Amino acid sequence: MAIRVIVAAIVGGLFIFFWGFLTWAALGLHDNDFSELPDEAAFVSDLAKQGTLEHRIYFLPWTTSETMSDPKSEEFKAYAEKFKKGPLVTVMVKPDGADPEMMDVFPISGLTDFLVALAISIVVALSSATCFYRRWFIAGMCFLVGNVVSGMNYRLYFYFPADYTQNILLDNAGCALFLGAIVAGIVKVKKDAASCGVSPAA
Repeated sequence: MAIRVIVAAIVGGLFIFFWGFLTWAALGLHDNDFSELPDEAAFVSDLAKQGTLEHRIYFLPWTTSETMSDPKSEEFKAYAEKFKKGPLVTVMVKPDGADPEMMDVFPISGLTDFLVALAISIVVALSSATCFYRRWFIAGMCFLVGNVVSGMNYRLYFYFPADYTQNILLDNAGCALFLGAIVAGIVKVKKDAASCGVSPAA
């Protein structure tokens, strides 16, 4: 069983990695997730006027935790007015830039995908589910649930656009469907057909 878990993690991790390439590059599912600014040069120039920026995510309008803890304060009322009026802006800034081909990211991404597939394979193995379809469901849901929660939280708390959230959920649902089948097909036990209520072939 341990060997099957490792094999499932390797195959599953490779699938997650290439699924990302398929949906982001080949199929163009996420082509409209990000948009161009009307005047990129002016925006970058305005950022430079802010002084030295760190590699962080910036949000505006900004307030402090102390202000948020006192809804009756004048500071909170002023913040609330700006928040309601908008715009709400989230900006990720990496001052030193990066390689657009992202070659340095792929090894870490591949390792992460392997670890995700490994964790799912271990859960499936520990579940003792002898039916393929039950293992498929368990593996798929393990992958899907965390991603759905994360995607919806970005939508609910950071106001990510509905079409972005929809594309992320569709992407993850497709990945969960195929990944679940891969893991369920590798991490298995004997009497698979009989446990599903199907009479094994003579």
